[in-house]
Amino acid sequence: MIKPIHAGALPISFAMARLAHIQETIDQRVQWREDNTKVSPGFLIESLVAAIMSTHGTIPLVRLQEYWRDQDWELLFRHTSITPDHLNDDAYGRALDKLADLDLEQLCMDISVQLLLKHKEDIQVIHADTTSKSVQGVYDQPADDSFVLAHGYSKDHRPDLKQLKIGLGVQQKGLPLFAQVFSGNVSDQKWSIQAIQKMSQVFEENGQRAPFVLDSSLITKDNLAAMEQKQIQFLSRIPDTFSVTESAKEEAMRSTEWSAFQTPNEKEYRLYTTFGVPCAQRKTMYPLTVVWSKELATKKEGTLQKNWAKMQKKLMKELKKKEKPLFSCGADARTALDESIRAIYEQGFDVKGTVTSVKTFSHTGPGRPKKDRVAEEMTTYALSFSDLAIHPAFAERERHMASCFVLISSPDMTHSAEEKLLLYKKQSRVETRFRLLKDPMVFHRVYLKNPTRVMALSYVFYLVLLLLSYLEYRVRRSLAERQEDWIAPGNKKTKTPSVKAIVETLDRLMTMAIGNDRYIAEPTRPQIHHAVDWAGFDLAILITPIIEMEQHIR
Repeated sequence: MIKPIHAGALPISFAMARLAHIQETIDQRVQWREDNTKVSPGFLIESLVAAIMSTHGTIPLVRLQEYWRDQDWELLFRHTSITPDHLNDDAYGRALDKLADLDLEQLCMDISVQLLLKHKEDIQVIHADTTSKSVQGVYDQPADDSFVLAHGYSKDHRPDLKQLKIGLGVQQKGLPLFAQVFSGNVSDQKWSIQAIQKMSQVFEENGQRAPFVLDSSLITKDNLAAMEQKQIQFLSRIPDTFSVTESAKEEAMRSTEWSAFQTPNEKEYRLYTTFGVPCAQRKTMYPLTVVWSKELATKKEGTLQKNWAKMQKKLMKELKKKEKPLFSCGADARTALDESIRAIYEQGFDVKGTVTSVKTFSHTGPGRPKKDRVAEEMTTYALSFSDLAIHPAFAERERHMASCFVLISSPDMTHSAEEKLLLYKKQSRVETRFRLLKDPMVFHRVYLKNPTRVMALSYVFYLVLLLLSYLEYRVRRSLAERQEDWIAPGNKKTKTPSVKAIVETLDRLMTMAIGNDRYIAEPTRPQIHHAVDWAGFDLAILITPIIEMEQHIR
């Protein structure tokens, strides 16, 4: 009897986990006894990673036993004593508890670096950033306050929920290097300096040194002092709250020594290099690069026009009020006119104004005047305004300030202004990984009993992200090397398929069972089997037990 089996992405997920040696690495570090343990903690975590990868993160722990019963477990666990009954939520919970006792930052970094070296990649630059992840439920705060699920600034836009925060570092190609899971109420400024201090020390101990690229949350006076003391190379964007930012932009606006630059994706920039002292107490001169962006200028123009229209409306109301009072003295009226025009000019607008005289006749003295009494002629003065408009020089300055940002780097960075801009623009590499990490296919809703397990599970999600990143990398590398194309919907050709597209394609993999034998089913589209090959695996891996998979990994 032929039985069709939906293999899906599970065999490839296990193969990626085997490539990373997740089971062996964890089993070597956790406290466990092989003689009285049915399934090792390392295998439990490895199988959890594989399950999350292949189910898009939608299976809660409580349903994992049921999930494994629906898989071809007789093939996957062949030559072992493991059955789905061993893979229940209690077993996974205990494995997470054991995992939480480890130095998880070090564990994840060791696995990451091992994969990096295996793929013959290096570290030229480290991009780092943070994100938050909301969690459901009420959690008690641990006594040591080392990891707290707490309310904080929510990047999920869920301020009503408690959260944890995740710091992530990737190298220049977007391959993950390290992760840190920390309390939900820790600021990005505090995490940034602690993370790069620790990571720079770790990398230097292994003979590696690379600049860190982070967003503007890194730049505080205390953080600059700390990085100067440790001689850490960095590149960041200096916040507009620093006075040196405005002075650098104004210096650049007065200068003619701009250099035009166009990125490989044809975005236009102008660069101006100078030096500045962000922290007056330390007097250290930092290289600054003022960057004018055509794209940013276009984006900001609409906002500026709105702001100017709003300000013009407000000033018009104020001028209308100033036109109502009458002055009995012409000199006083002209003084008031000059002061009003000066106040308008200081706010960036021009206005025309005149003093008009009005002759009136009235009787002086108390009571009703007699019939033969002649009315006295009186002259009063009023202000009149017209042609209120934004001052051209002010508008030019506002446009310049809005369309520029300032990069700051450590004094020992020898990169050119163009190289620094390209490095900073590649900060999107870590942001792309965050989008994947927070995608439901990786990091779904978290329902666990205690914060310790939440923290451990968060590092498991990092391992999922790590393997998915390398799956994407391996497929794209193969496509580039073989000059082949991935066919996207609509018959569009690409050499950079997304990890989501890759996993969805692998999810269509089918096999057949005839008794204890397994056979590979013909795919509905050739690309389904090509994806396995592009990922660096022999097709035979689809019908191979887990413990024998390494022979089919290229």
